[in-house]
Amino acid sequence: MDTHADTHILLSKNLASETAGQKRVQTVVQDLHRVLMDFMDKHQITHEEYRLATGILVGTAVAGAECNTVIELKLEHHAA
Repeated sequence: MDTHADTHILLSKNLASETAGQKRVQTVVQDLHRVLMDFMDKHQITHEEYRLATGILVGTAVAGAECNTVIELKLEHHAA
C-alpha cells in the first residue's frame, strides 16, 4: 500500500468538493501536504513510524487540543 499516493488521492477528493471561495485554503492545504511529503521522503519515514507519529499527534489533540492552541497562538502573534 502506497500511503503517499493514498493520502494524495484522499486530499484531492476532499479539496475538489470545496467551494471556489475557499481557494486560498485549498492552496495552503496543498502546500502543507507537499511539505509533509517532502519531509517524510527526506527522513525516509516508514509506514510504522508514520502511524506512530500520527497516533501521538492525534492523542495530543484529543487530550487537550494543545496542537490547535499552539497554532492559534502562533497565528494570533503574526496577526498582531
